[in-house]
Amino acid sequence: PAYQGNPQAITQLYRDIELPQANISEPQFTLQQPVNSNINSGGKDFDITHHHEEVEESLSLVEKESDLIRKALKKHKGKRKLAANELGISERTLYRKIKELDL
Repeated sequence: PAYQGNPQAITQLYRDIELPQANISEPQFTLQQPVNSNINSGGKDFDITHHHEEVEESLSLVEKESDLIRKALKKHKGKRKLAANELGISERTLYRKIKELDL
């Protein structure tokens, strides 16, 4: 059903909401060309291998999520409702995650 309230009140509400200054939906940086293991930055060498663990950790979040879902499904013999309850998510969310993660 269509909204039947006061359109000026809705417009004012949108104006009153404070939005973040930065566009958080856009990445902070993009990698445009291959990176060497050492990058010269203002006379200082920046060794990217020291930061590899941080990047690896963030990439492995997807792997951790996949692993948790697989274990819950195995424990409950494929019963999605029981697995979803154990994971603290809805059955619909579990189904979506299974599809997204290609499990």
